[in-house]
Amino acid sequence: MKARTLLFIIGCFFSTSLVAEGQVTPSDLQTEIEAGRIKFISANGNGYSSGNAVDGYIENATSASKRVRVNLLRPLFLKNGGSGQNMVAVQMYNADMSYYGDGQNSYIELGPKQRAKISYVAYCVDFDKDNPDYLERFTIGDIPPDLEAVVARICQYSARNPNTDILSAAQAAIWLAQGKSIAEIREKYDVSPYEESIARGFLR
Repeated sequence: MKARTLLFIIGCFFSTSLVAEGQVTPSDLQTEIEAGRIKFISANGNGYSSGNAVDGYIENATSASKRVRVNLLRPLFLKNGGSGQNMVAVQMYNADMSYYGDGQNSYIELGPKQRAKISYVAYCVDFDKDNPDYLERFTIGDIPPDLEAVVARICQYSARNPNTDILSAAQAAIWLAQGKSIAEIREKYDVSPYEESIARGFLR
């Protein structure tokens, strides 16, 4: 398992200095996709198991600028069309990890009809499958019922604690929720005792 940790941390640090004018409340990605205002164009793996592990394109289908939240209110379940891991995304950024802030929300902005390359912060769902590679494409699917509560808590925690690195804890929580033991997880993924305690908190 190979997690993409460093790029995510650098991106957050760099991007907090970008502040946009105005106080328009950003919307949630999945809500915008379901309403047809944002098009999910494509998404693919990049060889990583978690962190900035999915790259993709979205497009503003409207004639007005749109602001979309970095922290997803509803996680995006990404179904792999190949043999690798399915993924669940909890955040998204511009491809260079930049984003805007209005003092209350972090978001990316799409101009009218603009297509943008983005990076999803996502976690592996399937413990025994390989990391998704560049040739594997994702579609949007339904999140498994046994993961709904734990991933919702991860989303909420990420939104409240934007500068806290929970990558290992969140990944461990997703596998623990599916019945894997912490011993099994540690055979393929580095999880400290402190991170384990955070992971188990996501299960409650």
